Amino acid sequence: MKNSLQFCFVNLFSIALSNSIAKKKEKLQVIDAQKRTIGHIKIPNVRNAQIEKRVLKGKKEINPSGTITITIMTNMAVSRIKREFKQVMRSEEIAQCAIKIELVNDNWTEFRGEIVGPPGTPYEGGTFILEIKVPETYPFNPPKIRFATRIWHPNISSVTGAICLDILNDNWAAAMTLRTVLLSLQALLAAAEPDDPQDAVVAYQYRDKPQLFEITARHWSNVYAGGPHKYPECDEKIQCLRDMGANEHDARVALSKENWDLEKASEGLFS
Repeated sequence: MKNSLQFCFVNLFSIALSNSIAKKKEKLQVIDAQKRTIGHIKIPNVRNAQIEKRVLKGKKEINPSGTITITIMTNMAVSRIKREFKQVMRSEEIAQCAIKIELVNDNWTEFRGEIVGPPGTPYEGGTFILEIKVPETYPFNPPKIRFATRIWHPNISSVTGAICLDILNDNWAAAMTLRTVLLSLQALLAAAEPDDPQDAVVAYQYRDKPQLFEITARHWSNVYAGGPHKYPECDEKIQCLRDMGANEHDARVALSKENWDLEKASEGLFS
């Protein structure tokens, strides 16, 4: 009987100790999550959730199962982005109208950027719009950026506007800012890297047919970014393809890829 009681006591003590350890572990995980700049809280089968006062902004999504997923951005991240936003707004480049940034939503996660094409490049005189999305892990990971304005450049996709730039990938550092990124993108327009392309077709033309690249890039800048250089011959060939049933942008893309060879472009579109 005595042994049986001892055995029960040991079991109860073991269970209590296990529960205590589990609770402490859970508490440590919560504390660790709170130290991060961003956290995800999933609250099942409820319609409302209260976020602590120290969390400034949040996005709430309800999936079909009724689970609410709340993505929160803490003081640290929001303060950092607000400070960077003010830095850009007060910068010399803003005063010179070389770069611009606007807030898209009140969560401080989406921005609309603008850069002016650098002098002496095919993009001179054009204004290029950027979509900027700040990730939940910022500033430890780079913002996600794409060109909303169509552009003909080796390191920028002529289809999606995706950008191949090292600081937006592996070479990002937490010390970098939105201003740094905007100026780096402007510099990219002046110094393409055809050996590390985002758009292989454009990179080929840039390396092997530089005069045609210059014409094509200037033409795209004029049409899509308001650049000053017009090429009537390009417009005439585009109109020929439009008369055959192609829409304007598809005709421009086909001709640009075929180095403005009308016969090859028409074969590519209609064969």
